[in-house]
Amino acid sequence: MKKIKSILLSSVIALGMFFGGIVKDSKLVQVEAKAKTTYVYTASGNRYYHKYKTCKFIKKSKNKKKVKLKTAKKTKYACNCYKYR
Repeated sequence: MKKIKSILLSSVIALGMFFGGIVKDSKLVQVEAKAKTTYVYTASGNRYYHKYKTCKFIKKSKNKKKVKLKTAKKTKYACNCYKYR
């Protein structure tokens, strides 16, 4: 009985050392997600930014510009087309 226990114990220790070695040697790989830039549409004379250039509030405007959302939020308000679609 003692012999069986010692064999089991030594095999458990060997497995622990084997897997412990794998864990120690492996490196943690950190994957960083790339930030996606969101663009919106603005038009001069309009105080809102829009999700689509076909929004009914800027559809007829000739001077639409595509800008980053981060930039547009500083000076303009969100149109309902941006909030609810």
